[in-house]
Amino acid sequence: MGNKKKPSTNLNTPDQGSTKKSVDLDKYFRDTVKVLGTGLDDSQTAPSSPHGSSPQSPAGSELSSDPRMADIKEILQNLPSKNDIAAMLAKLESSMQDQISSLTSDIRQVNNGVGDLEEDRDLEEDRDQILDRILSLERNQENRDTKLMYIMRNTEDLDNRSRRNNVRIRGKGGIMQSTDITQSEDKFITLRDIITDKVIIPLKNLTGSTNATMTQIFQYHQLKHFLNKEGLLHWKPREDTQFEKLCSRPPTNKTIAKCYHMIQESVNNQLPWYTIKNQKWFSTQIEEQTWLTIFTKMMKSHSSIMLQEINYKFLTQWYIVPINAHKFNIINSPLCWRCEKKQGTYQHIWWTCKRIEGFWREVARFTEQLSNVP
Repeated sequence: MGNKKKPSTNLNTPDQGSTKKSVDLDKYFRDTVKVLGTGLDDSQTAPSSPHGSSPQSPAGSELSSDPRMADIKEILQNLPSKNDIAAMLAKLESSMQDQISSLTSDIRQVNNGVGDLEEDRDLEEDRDQILDRILSLERNQENRDTKLMYIMRNTEDLDNRSRRNNVRIRGKGGIMQSTDITQSEDKFITLRDIITDKVIIPLKNLTGSTNATMTQIFQYHQLKHFLNKEGLLHWKPREDTQFEKLCSRPPTNKTIAKCYHMIQESVNNQLPWYTIKNQKWFSTQIEEQTWLTIFTKMMKSHSSIMLQEINYKFLTQWYIVPINAHKFNIINSPLCWRCEKKQGTYQHIWWTCKRIEGFWREVARFTEQLSNVP
């Protein structure tokens, strides 16, 4: 015994239920009627009911005559259809997708910016670490330089102490190794020993062995290149000089004294080059004996080495005068730096300049007073 379905109320039957239903609908659409208004005329009749009731029927006439029902029908006709709602939803969905895409792009840019900031932070940390490392290396380098200078000073001091009483001009000291091809066990090898018929002898004859080291081979080619470049293969044999003979002897004591004695005893028939230049300045011919007297007085006139050196520099024209400096660089003025009027030659700078003549007059007067020589 199930529940029976109530029969639907026929709108064409003018009973009390239809009137009650209309009253109930008014309760739900009261606000809508107020908004839209009820100014519909009688010509705007509602469409026929699905039951085919006409306006002439009592029920149809009752519904059509009710203005609220007409407003409801108007509202129902103006409601959007399913397609309209689907189109609006599609449009809303598209707009939401665009917004989501824009937000996704913004989020991606923010992530990229955050990544860049993190990389910059890492780079800053790496840079600080590198700077600290550089400063540490610089401090270590300064410490090493200080220690190296200390070691070098001590080494030089010890080396000088060990050699100050023993000056060697021959031997295998320094960087020269025992495998040097220019030395034998008892003497140095000379050009006379290595050149035969204008050709350098083979390397095996120099070393006495067929198994030469790389150093000996390199030195042999160096020597061969030097002899060819300087044309020494055409050198004519001559007698050894006294200095060469001294070098070929075993090391002896007082080597420097022997060298000085050898220089003093040497005879040179040619005057130095600066004597000719001085003769041109004074426009006179100076005899060799006069030059010998000048050299002797220059060496023995003072016990001070500094004053002897100054005299030697004057005699040899060691100083650079303005005219020579102008030849080195045209920016330098060739005029005398005292008077700035005449050419700054050696003779003018030291003797004939007006600003220095008074000084030499005072020197001459003072010398006359001391020596009583008029």
